[in-house]
Parts: sequence; structure tokens; C-alpha cells
Amino acid sequence: MSFQDLLGSALITFSKRYPFFNELMMRMRIIPVKTAEQAEKTGGSGYMIEEIPTMAVDAKGNIYINIYFATESISYKEVIGVLCHEMMHISLHHLRRIGNRQPKLWNIATDLAINHTLVKDGISLPAGGLIPSVNGDFDFDDYSINVEGKSSEEIYKELQDEAAKGNDVSDEAEKGFDQHDYEGELSNEAQEQGMRPGRMSEDDVQKVVQDAASEAQKRSKAGSDLGNSMRHITGDQKAKLDWRAILRRYVTFEMNRTKRATLYDRPARVSHSIGTYVPMKTDKPIPTVTLVAAIDTSGSVPQEDLSKFHAELTQLARTFKTEFDILYWDASVEDVKRMDSRGNIEDISGGVAGGGGTNISSVKLYYDKQQTKPKFIVYLTDGEIYEDRPEFVQGAKKLFIITSSGTEDILNQYGETVKMID
Repeated sequence: MSFQDLLGSALITFSKRYPFFNELMMRMRIIPVKTAEQAEKTGGSGYMIEEIPTMAVDAKGNIYINIYFATESISYKEVIGVLCHEMMHISLHHLRRIGNRQPKLWNIATDLAINHTLVKDGISLPAGGLIPSVNGDFDFDDYSINVEGKSSEEIYKELQDEAAKGNDVSDEAEKGFDQHDYEGELSNEAQEQGMRPGRMSEDDVQKVVQDAASEAQKRSKAGSDLGNSMRHITGDQKAKLDWRAILRRYVTFEMNRTKRATLYDRPARVSHSIGTYVPMKTDKPIPTVTLVAAIDTSGSVPQEDLSKFHAELTQLARTFKTEFDILYWDASVEDVKRMDSRGNIEDISGGVAGGGGTNISSVKLYYDKQQTKPKFIVYLTDGEIYEDRPEFVQGAKKLFIITSSGTEDILNQYGETVKMID
């Protein structure tokens, strides 16, 4: 079977049996690859020349497949399996979530998490890979690990702890059947060779996943065969980007929106002649933007998490030349501090008083009294909210950063949540 016929057959299989993955595959870019030696022997065109003996994946929605690996080295069922594997890497933002982690250990952690989910769904994968049992057990040479119910971050932490004891399994990353391109070098090389790689952003990927889930729900019976994998991607394990990256994304959006509104805030003269609004650039200085951080002080936020959060606010204030109003709340807003654009803030080294109950609506009540409406509020809380109908500032974008030991299950219906896991 030729490579193109193989992909065509795979699409038919996904369409008939796995509509969720079918929608993902239709939106992602498959780039055929030959090594230099293979290209010299066989010639032809329409492929990328790169030293990828099996498969590779990047964060932009590109899956690189060695033609001969797919057509000669593995079975058809395993082709379906490795395509699912790569689509899960992209959909779960694994190449964006790495942060400052050690790449080889992160590769192992993400492969174990994905492959365990696929195994539970009965999907075939090439032998010799990092493939846990249905129960989640996987044996390294020196120790064993169980990955059942664990996120990639949690698995990574276990691997890291073992490495600190002298049981470093970084070399096991070579057992994976794919390469992870964190820097985007492969897509640049593909473009230089005349290919057309995808350029999906984080938001693009999220939209694709949402659309795929919606389509699968319409065909729920047909999509049920990969239920574990679909739930893994769409949120059962709450796979997210690093919390700092998500917070930075929100701050960047607000800063850019303010900058655009300031630089182009009047209609140009041509607006009247063509009958439509054309913004004109002004020379007005860009104002300092004040954002809001609302910190739960009811006693449930660990000091370590509070320190990390303050450190990140300081970095953002300095980087973006912005200011933060910091509200400390429990049953009500008990204290308000201002962090300036240099990161300066009143001394909080003695800790913040709290412990008087949890009322997240107190932040809205505070701004109702102030008769102001902030544009963005980031909450730091453990997520244990006991109000039947919590209220939030109308029109303000909000992000809930959940402490490392907290829960996302309550607040995720009111806005984006992200767990504070490093």
C-alpha cells in the first residue's frame, strides 16, 4: 500500500470508528518524510528530507511521518495508534507545557500518560515503546511506576524524584517511537523545502479540540470506542499549559488591547469619504494598565503557592510595565495593595491575615462599592467555593489559578481554570 493510500484508509477508519480523532486529523498537517539515504535510493518528490526514522511532532499541528516506517515497519493498526498518539501530543499542548522541565524526562512522562490512555481504549501501538499496562504499570530497569489517573506533570515529578535518588531513566526516552520538536525547527525546515507546514496557535488547537468533541458527541455511539482518549484530551485530567504561560497570555492580551485602543483611537479623515470607520494613529502616550489579582486568604492557600504567585506578578509588572491591584479576600475583601510597574509592593513577608470563611463574590462587592470595573481579574484560590451562585464583576475577563492541592471542579463552569503545578 502506498503512503497516500495508507493515509486515505486511516481517514476512513477514523471517520467510521473514531469521529473525534477524525476531526483532529482533518485539521492537522501530515508531512511525509524520507531520510537522506532513503531519498537518494528512491527519488521521487512531495516529501521532506529529514533524519526522522519514525515520526515526529511539533506544537503547531504538524505530524511528520517517515514514509517507510508507516508503510513497511509497523502494522495498519499500529499506524492508527501512532497517529492517535501524535494527535494527543498536539491536543494536550505537551510541547508547550514543558516549561523549564528536562526534555527527556518530559518526553517519557507525556508518552506514558498518552499510551496508557490509548491502551485502555484498546489501541495497538508499536512494540518496544513506553507502553504501560491497562492498569497503568510500567517497569523501568531499576524501578516500577504506576501512571493510572496521573497527569503528565505528576508522572514527571515522580521521575524527577527518582532521578534525584540516582535512578535517572532519561535514556529510556529513546524507546519512544517519535521525536518531539520543542523549538519549531522542523516546521521551518519543511517550509524551506517547499512544504506547507501548519502554524496552529494554542487557541487554534483549543478550537479544534472543542469542534472535534462537539462532532463526536453528535455521533456518540460511533465515537465511544476511544472514550478514554477523548476525555483525556477534553478535560478529565485537566491538561493545561503551565499556569504562568496562561497568566502571561491573558496579561499580553489586555496590554495589546489597550495599546491598540490608545494608538488608534480616532477616525481618520478618509472614514467619512468611504462610509466606514478607519482608525487613525495618535501620539498619545500609552497609559499604565492596572490589572487585578484577587488572593484567597481563607487559610487554604499554601504559603509556597502564595510566594510563587507574588513572584510571577512581580515579573509580569516589570516585563509589561503594568500595575496590579492585589485584593486579599476571604469572607470579604480585607486588604488591598498596589504593585507598581517596577514590582514594588508593601511588605508582606509576615504573611496575610485571613481564615474567616470563603466568599469569592466579595471581589465583585468591593468593585460595586468602588463603582469601577476592572478589565481583567486573576484569582488565586483552592477552588473550594461554597456559594450556590457566586457573582463576578460583569464584563471582566477572569482566570482562576487553583492551588497545587485545590480543585478545579467548581470554578471551571465560570471561566478558565489552571492548576498551579510546576
